[in-house]
Amino acid sequence: AVRVGGYLRATVYLVPATDTGDKSMTCSYAMAQDGGAQWRVETGVSGSAGPLLQSLATAEPTIVADLQDAASVATGLPNHDDLVAAGVRAYIALPLIIDGTAIGVVELYSDEAGVFADAEIALLKQVAANITFALQYLHSKESAEFLVYFDPLTALANRTLFLQRLASAMSEAKDNGQALALTVFDISGVGLI
Repeated sequence: AVRVGGYLRATVYLVPATDTGDKSMTCSYAMAQDGGAQWRVETGVSGSAGPLLQSLATAEPTIVADLQDAASVATGLPNHDDLVAAGVRAYIALPLIIDGTAIGVVELYSDEAGVFADAEIALLKQVAANITFALQYLHSKESAEFLVYFDPLTALANRTLFLQRLASAMSEAKDNGQALALTVFDISGVGLI
């Protein structure tokens, strides 16, 4: 978005799953003054994040067409005056949606007021959908890799991982000339749970 689309900065906020207790993740990319790129990764959301939270809550894009317009201050955009001083003229927050739930937001900052016309918004919605698909794919891949080695109900190592770990422990014990003891027990009725 920054290099190809000509935006000043692109930021992706990801909301953690409610059961993990993790903080939200923020990844931002901007062009540095010397012409190079600058990455920044943080946890949490800074400031009031008005438009960002609005996009999360409504699952709809939030647009500030011209930051120099007096009405743009009322949007609650964090660091409004700093953004204007840095040459930012327009802002959009696009929700990342999976199954009707916003899991994050992509923010884009432009040096051109009014840049977010209908055609641009339609294109950016497609970009946001592609990002969401990629995130969903990565999550599915991690889940599949987890299920290869762990029981989904108990999150304990399954037979495959147990056998790999046992073979490794046996090999290490043999190489070091040590004995290895293995205790096996069965809990009656555990299969009924």
